[in-house]
Amino acid sequence: MRTILLTLMLVTGFCISVQAQERYRNFIQIGLTETACYSNQERGLDLSQNPTKDFRNSMGISLSIGRWVSRKVGLRLKFYGLDYKTVVSDNREENKSRYMAAFGDVMLNASSFLFGESKTRRWEISPFLGGGINRNFTYDEYGIGLRLGLLNNWRLYKRLSLQLELAYSVYEPDTDGFNPYENVVSGSSRHSLKNRDRSIIMELGLNYRFGK
Repeated sequence: MRTILLTLMLVTGFCISVQAQERYRNFIQIGLTETACYSNQERGLDLSQNPTKDFRNSMGISLSIGRWVSRKVGLRLKFYGLDYKTVVSDNREENKSRYMAAFGDVMLNASSFLFGESKTRRWEISPFLGGGINRNFTYDEYGIGLRLGLLNNWRLYKRLSLQLELAYSVYEPDTDGFNPYENVVSGSSRHSLKNRDRSIIMELGLNYRFGK
């Protein structure tokens, strides 16, 4: 995972250095998030996987700054956090924790790739891939993570858009503060997806573009 994260950082830095003089718009995003948390230590507890359950669901806020370095490729630095659920039971209060995450994302404007560039387009869809770090304040833990997602923008005015974003994140096993292999099934791979902390994040917010 660290190798993939380093590769993403190098690609991001290369794009910035090559495209720094291009006159495309910068943007800032702010939103409200709903996060469904899935902890590796809940294996074997037979808990509901429903992302809307209050013992695994939490609310937060997000702030992003970025730049479309070309008409089809964008770079973004995103911060989000507040409440988190370290799922050890179906008790909401027992699972509560606090966190903050910072991710760098590479975004592709799929609408421009598929349908060509258009200044009058109302809806744009952009898949993204990112890497970053999660800080769990309650359990004093850090965890490197990777994520992928889909960003939808509906233009309200010339520079203001409504955005809906969905992301899936995977973190190192001890990110939520618990022994990563405490409830691992015998014989399973310690690096498998099921043995890592994961989250599904849905976000609703606003996107404002600025600059030339």
